[in-house]
Amino acid sequence: MWSRFPLFIVIGSAAVVIAALYVAYRLVDPLPPRHFAIAAGMAGSGYDSFARQYARILARQGVELEIRNSVGAVENLNLLRDPAAGVQAAITTFGFTNQADAEMLYSLGGIFDAAIFILYKNAEPITQFAQLRGKRLSIGMPGTALRSLILQVLKATDALDASVHLSDLEPADSIDALIAGEIDVAIIPQVDGTLLQRVLDIPGIRLMSVTQ
Repeated sequence: MWSRFPLFIVIGSAAVVIAALYVAYRLVDPLPPRHFAIAAGMAGSGYDSFARQYARILARQGVELEIRNSVGAVENLNLLRDPAAGVQAAITTFGFTNQADAEMLYSLGGIFDAAIFILYKNAEPITQFAQLRGKRLSIGMPGTALRSLILQVLKATDALDASVHLSDLEPADSIDALIAGEIDVAIIPQVDGTLLQRVLDIPGIRLMSVTQ
């Protein structure tokens, strides 16, 4: 009869230890979430495409990745900064963080290099940004990294003056406007190859080769 008592104590002690370890583990190092949201730019964009690839990979591990579409990289970052947005990750680009972000945001590394295409209608080749003066340009929607970057480039090259007319258009609308002759220059991010080939097949539309 007494031989069972030590065995009972050992089992009971082990159960208490295991329970304590489990509680400590959940409090100190909780399990990874099974669901989280990522800001991924416009639907159909390169950001969106990569986010969907991640969603498929995570789904195989039982993790649901919710994709939040937005205007672009700048808005993605703003969503990540906003605790009320419910976004835990974002695909963005270099050059748009500030010093305060270092206290709350972490980079997991680079994903891909994104090309920028400058398409135009002009009798003579355009190779320098100063040649864009006096023209109607589409440089992307507010809240996109493209628009912010191109504005910096136009200012730095002295190409932005009162004669330049800027339009806020999404890539597909920008291409349609260029084909219709409603704008002279469409500056667009990396897009689906079919969309790009469509505009390059139009006689009179060129791809700018920047020599500057």
